Amino acid sequence: MGEKKEYTGLQAKNECKGNDVILRRAFEILRYLKHHTDKDHPTTQTVMRGDIDNVGSKGSFIKMMKCMAKILNFDKDEILRKKGDRRLLFSGFEKMYDKEYGEFKEGESFSLKDIYYNHPFSQDEVRKIVTAIKTSTIILPDEQNKLIEKVKSELASEHFKDTSDAIYTKEQVFSKSFGTNLIKVQKAISEGKQITFNMNYYDGENKLSKYRESLKISPCFIMVDSGKYFVAGCFENNDKKNLAIIRIDLMSKIEMTEESATRLYDIPELQNASKEYNKISEKDFRTLHLDMSYDSPITVEMKVRKTAKTNNSVNYTPIHDAFGDNYTVVEKCNGYVRVRCSRYGIVNWALSHDEVEIISPDSVIREIRERLDELNKKYIKE
Repeated sequence: MGEKKEYTGLQAKNECKGNDVILRRAFEILRYLKHHTDKDHPTTQTVMRGDIDNVGSKGSFIKMMKCMAKILNFDKDEILRKKGDRRLLFSGFEKMYDKEYGEFKEGESFSLKDIYYNHPFSQDEVRKIVTAIKTSTIILPDEQNKLIEKVKSELASEHFKDTSDAIYTKEQVFSKSFGTNLIKVQKAISEGKQITFNMNYYDGENKLSKYRESLKISPCFIMVDSGKYFVAGCFENNDKKNLAIIRIDLMSKIEMTEESATRLYDIPELQNASKEYNKISEKDFRTLHLDMSYDSPITVEMKVRKTAKTNNSVNYTPIHDAFGDNYTVVEKCNGYVRVRCSRYGIVNWALSHDEVEIISPDSVIREIRERLDELNKKYIKE
C-alpha cells in the first residue's frame, strides 16, 4: 500500500479559497435574479453577463445555473418540487430534467433563455402585506415606510407595482412606548405569567401622566376595538379576582412576574354570571363587552327600523358592525333581534344608534331613560 499523503494547510486554504469564489458567484447571481427578474420579466445569459462582474466562462456559468437549479428546485429527498414552488427557472429546465428517471441528464446541452427567479409570494400577496403594514395601527408612521421597503426588496422584484399610495389613514395616537408595551404583554401571555404596571392618562400636552401605580393583572388575550388595543385578564391586586380590560397604550413600566397567571374563565365573577364563558372565543368576548365594558352580559331584544334607502327593508348593517354574526334574528320581516351584551355596553351603543329601539329587558330601557334625563338636564336650560 502506498503511503497516505498528508492534507496540507496550503491545500486546505486553496480549496477554501476556491469554494469561496464559487459561493460568492452563486449568491451574486441569486441576488441579481431576485431583484431584477420575475415570471413576467425574465432575462438572458447575455444580459446577466453584462450586468454581473466575474461570472466565469460561458461553460462555468451554465454549470453554475444547473447546480443552482438542482438546489433550488428540489427538496431534501431530491424530488422535483411542484411548479409553483420551483425558485430558479429558464427555458431549458424541463429539457435538462429526465422525468422518467427523476434526475438531470448529464452532458446534454440545453437552452439557457428566459431566466427568472420565481418569488414565493405573488405580486397580489405582496400588495396585501404592504397594505396591511400601511393600515396597521401598531406600527408608527416613521417605521412603516422602512418596513414596506424591506418587504418589497425581499419578497418582490424591482418590477413590483405598489398600489398602497392610494390608501390614507388617520394619524397614530398611540404613545411611543406602545409597541414595546404590546410585546411585553404578548410575552407574558405566551408564558402564562402575571404582570405589574402603572396606569396613565393623556394630559394637555399630549404626554402620559400616571394616576395609578403597581397594578397587577393576569393577561389572557389581546383585543382590538375601534382602533385601540386592549388586554383582557384578571385583576390580582386583592383577594377578590375581577375582570380587567386595560388599554395597552396607556400602560407603562410593565414588568413580568414569576407568578402564574389566572385564567380569565376562572374569575368567579364570570363563572357566576354564565357558563358561556367556558366556551366563548376571544372574538365573542368583544361583542359581549361592547366598548370594552366590564359588567356581565345579559340578553337584550331590540327592533331595527326599516329605511327608505333599503327599499323599506330592515337594514341590519349597524347590528352586523357591532356584533358580527353573534346575534339572532327573531322576526326578520319586522327587524326583531336578540343579542348578548353587557348592560353598560348596550346602553351606550343604543344611545348612539337611533335606528334601533330596545324592547327588553326593562332594566336597560330604564337606564336609557335615566341617561337621557341626565343629558337633558346638561344641555337643555330652562
